[in-house]
Order: sequence, then C-alpha cells, then structure tokens
Amino acid sequence: CAPIDSGVVTSSPSSVLPTLSPTTTVESTDHASAPTFTPTISPPNFPPCDVCGENMDITNENAHILFPGEPVPISCKKIRLGGIHGYVAPNFCPLIPQLISDVCGCVTISTARDIALSDPI
Repeated sequence: CAPIDSGVVTSSPSSVLPTLSPTTTVESTDHASAPTFTPTISPPNFPPCDVCGENMDITNENAHILFPGEPVPISCKKIRLGGIHGYVAPNFCPLIPQLISDVCGCVTISTARDIALSDPI
C-alpha cells in the first residue's frame, strides 16, 4: 500500500497497515503536568482486499516483508489483517500478491485448508 497521510492511503507500496496519528490529551488540570502523547488509528475504510489474490490465502503468517520506504518489516499476518479490515487502497490491492506470494506462502484456499488440517495440534 502507500504511505498514509491523514488517514488516506496513496498508491505507493510503503504501508499496508495504518500509521499512528498523534493526539495530545491532558490527564489533569495541574499546570505543572505535561500533556501525554496518545496514538490513535484512523482506518481509511477501503473495501476488503484479498492480499494473496482471489480465493488464495497465506500459509506463512510469521514471515515478514520489508516494503520499500518502511523502517521495519511487516508480518504476513498483519498484511492479511490490513487487507481484511480495509487498510489497503483498491488501486494497490491487485499489486500485493506479486510482492508477498513467495514469502507469505500464498496458495489456493483449498490447499491452505489442507495444510492447516495436516498440522498436528
């Protein structure tokens, strides 16, 4: 996805998930107290995105991908959740599978279900 600016995702692949927007809250009326910094998340509310592609899912949630321009890698699980919860811009959604497929282990949903069922508990 793209950098999020004031809650709006643009088209560069640097952020799949939202960034935190700072707010300032004062916890007391004592003038000697400094305000506290409280991060808030403003979801852009895009339609859901299948980050591996239609009828595909990830099999390696713990793998991480470093998108260009991002300071830290993002887990495949967070990328998937960002797609489900509307943090991926529609113009970027079709590009994500090319970027994550190998690392995140994107497979058809029936194959992903078979893999999950074969894992011992």
